[in-house]
Amino acid sequence: MSVPLYVASPRHLPNSAPKIGASVVKGYTFIDHHSWDAYNEESDLELQIELYRKRLGYFPAKVYADKIYMNRDNRRFMKGLEIKAMRKPLGRPSKEGISKAELQKVVGERNEVEGTFGTGKRIYRANNIRAKLPETAVCWTDAIL
Repeated sequence: MSVPLYVASPRHLPNSAPKIGASVVKGYTFIDHHSWDAYNEESDLELQIELYRKRLGYFPAKVYADKIYMNRDNRRFMKGLEIKAMRKPLGRPSKEGISKAELQKVVGERNEVEGTFGTGKRIYRANNIRAKLPETAVCWTDAIL
């Protein structure tokens, strides 16, 4: 049995905030990448899928990810591993493609990871981390998520 992988990076954080690549598996949030440097998150998907395989021993059957992760290279990578990308397909929509109701269902299933970030910001002040050292901020973020 394969458990879906939910992948996201929090948006709307201050510029001095770290970039976090997180995944949610069976209700547990894992921080897969934590960086203070500016970078494009699209390169994190392969890392997150590989860490999922190391944690659970198999690849996910489905990946629910933000739009930034769903570029051609990542889709090709997932196709090679027979992982279904739960996102709107690239290119012109086909006549028998994914229906609007199915896309809305996928968005609803992604709410788990978005809710994790929302709770962290609203209740645990993840958007207001006042640590002086980067190591302390990593510890603070890990404790929140």
